[in-house]
Amino acid sequence: MSILYTAAQAALLECQQSAQSLYDRYQHALDKLMPEGEGRALLQERSNELGAQLEQFHSLIKAEGLLPRDGETELGDLIQLADRFQRWIDDESARLLFQRFAEAERAFQGELKQARSDGVSSIDEIEQSAARMAERLTGSY
Repeated sequence: MSILYTAAQAALLECQQSAQSLYDRYQHALDKLMPEGEGRALLQERSNELGAQLEQFHSLIKAEGLLPRDGETELGDLIQLADRFQRWIDDESARLLFQRFAEAERAFQGELKQARSDGVSSIDEIEQSAARMAERLTGSY
């Protein structure tokens, strides 16, 4: 069975999948990589925010009559392994971890902009929060 999506529906599903992957990555960093301290609080704040945004994505997807996608498990696992390896070989692990998250936030923001241009509405706040977090993470290292 083949399912055809509109450009807006496909973009919405892609953004939801990216948000899920980013949320999983933050959770991994909190569980395995980040020691206690101020930087950890920033990652926890963003993880909580992404969790709420995932609920928003799920509502938008349900309103479209679609099913949410799972995160990209293999890619997510490889990214988490790269995060661990980077921490292992570098003394400035928090700085590099923040830098990697800032890059991920900027990529997510780009996907959200594309989704908006493809006709997805109600994601302005999510896009703004990704931009704010990228800026905060950049200022943290």
